[in-house]
This record gives sequence, C-alpha cells and structure tokens, in this order.
Amino acid sequence: MLKRPGLIVAFRRAAALVTVLTALAAMTALAATGCGLGRRPPVKEPGEVTLVAAGDILLDRGVAAQTKVHGWSYPLARVASRLKSADLAFANLEGPITDRGVGLPKQFVFRAPPEAARALRLAGLDVLSVANNHTLDYGSVGLLDTLDQLNQESIAAVGAGKDAGEARRPKVVEADGIKLAFLAYNVFPNEVLAPVEDEPAVAMLEPRTLAEEIAAAKGLADVVVVSIHWGEEFSRVPTKGQRDLARAAIDAGAGLVLGHHPHVLQPLEAYHGGLIAYSLGNLVFDPDRPEAAQSALLTVRLSRSGVVGFDVEPLVIRAAQPRPAKGDEAAGVRAVLGP
Repeated sequence: MLKRPGLIVAFRRAAALVTVLTALAAMTALAATGCGLGRRPPVKEPGEVTLVAAGDILLDRGVAAQTKVHGWSYPLARVASRLKSADLAFANLEGPITDRGVGLPKQFVFRAPPEAARALRLAGLDVLSVANNHTLDYGSVGLLDTLDQLNQESIAAVGAGKDAGEARRPKVVEADGIKLAFLAYNVFPNEVLAPVEDEPAVAMLEPRTLAEEIAAAKGLADVVVVSIHWGEEFSRVPTKGQRDLARAAIDAGAGLVLGHHPHVLQPLEAYHGGLIAYSLGNLVFDPDRPEAAQSALLTVRLSRSGVVGFDVEPLVIRAAQPRPAKGDEAAGVRAVLGP
C-alpha cells in the first residue's frame, strides 16, 4: 500500500520521545543514589588529571570499508584532538588486531590489520580494554598479536594476557604524578572456546573476588578504574546486575566504573563519591539504528582522592566516524546520559 509520510514522521517522533522519556526515568532513579558529584568544566586544577573515556571501537565490517577509501586515520580523525588533549584516553577495543589465525565459527567475527594499532596511538588513545567477547575471535594467536601490537605502540592493554593471571592483573598508568590502576572484565563466555589453564585468556568477571582485586589494585595506585563488558545489547536501561556490580565496585574502592557492550548509551550515575558510566555506547562503529549512532566522550577529572568532576561531549557517528553533535542530536545524547 502507499506510505503516508506525515504518519511515518509522527510515528518516528513519538518513538524517539518514548526513548528519551525511558532514559530520563532511568536517569532519575539512578540519580537518587548520588552524592553531590556533578558536572564541572573539563579544565583541570593543580593536582588533578583528566581521563577521557569512550565506547566501543570496531575496526572491521563497515568501518574497514571506509578505511580502504580514506586510510586508517579516518575513523578517529574528528575526535583525535580531544583524545590527545586529555592526560589519558581510554576505550574498549572490540576485536583483535592481527593478520594471522583462523576466525572462530560464530556469528560475528572481527579483526583489524596491524597498521590499525598505530592509528589508535596517533589518535591519542593510551589505554584500551580488551576484555570482551570478540578479543578471541581469531583464537589465542589473535589475542597475543593484539597485545604485542598495542605494546609496540605504547598502548596499555588491560583485561587479557598470556594466561588468566596476567589477564586479571591491573595496569598502572601514571600521569602528572597521579597513578591510575585499570582493571577490565568480561561477563560473556566465549561461544566457541572454553578457557584453558595457562593459555591466553580474557579476564572474566568473578563477583566473589571483585572487591579483593579492587583492593589489591588500590594498593598500587591512587585511583582504581574498572571497565566491565556487560549489559543487554541496545537497551538504554542498565540491568539490576549492572547496578549491583557497579555499586559494589565503588564500595570496594573503585573511583570510576566504565561499561561497554550494549552499543547504546546508558545513564551516568554518581554513587558514594564515585562515578558510573553504565554504557558508553559506540565510539567507532557502523550503526544500523539511530540510537547506536549516539556517542559521547566522558571527561573525568581525577585527584589522588578520586573523582572531582566530569563533563560530557556529545558525538554522533556518521559514515563509521564519530564527530561532534550539535542541536537536537547533542540534546538527545545529554538526555540519555543525564544532566
């Protein structure tokens, strides 16, 4: 039958309004646990450092197609200056960097060539979580190649290692005399590979040992940053499990919890002096739905005592490339993340 454009536009606007209202309701509920921590200008004061945290980086599929035309500097070209302006920049690397190995027999299998690692470094990234359900897409050899490529570019990889012990070990990074210990965990077991003792591994989240591992990391650094790959894909609202784990991490001594995997943004929460980003959505991606194209850079100001303040820069992904969002697009991002 013939489509009626007016009705289609009205329906899309109504659907968008429902999405925003749902996110606002979740944000309001989460804000009730806050402690007065709020947005402050990203310019740091003496005795502070700035950490820019971002979402998932996919370097395959539609993103790889764009790099064949524009080169590997293309995906992060419009946000590189912001990443470089921070003392440290962090994101989640969604897939191995390797040209070896055989892809696992599962639905989604990703990888990027070795030259991608240099592009990530030149764009300003300092620390990457590799604790996710795609790091082993090309098996142990792909994981080890990834760690080697990132190490060659002086990018700290956290959440995986040559064995389970190394995977769970915190990475301590120092900036302006302040030490940050990064821990990264994945909650999704590999669909194909079962973990084998003393073989390359991704750090799986163990709720029973989380507090102990955070305490150990706290003994090595001023601030502990915990990254967790969790949640439901394309859900704007964190699950009860996410909320419980994130708050437990803060109560155990973490200053900042950064979530990945849902591929959409979820609200921020100030909790007991710490900050929780339940999902930072996508940074570099080839989204097939509008909400997955919403992105953001979260700038967190940190002192030796923890989080001092934070700010958000809304982004939108166009042609597999994040770029600053304006107008209604920026307002939509802020509506999801919170005031």
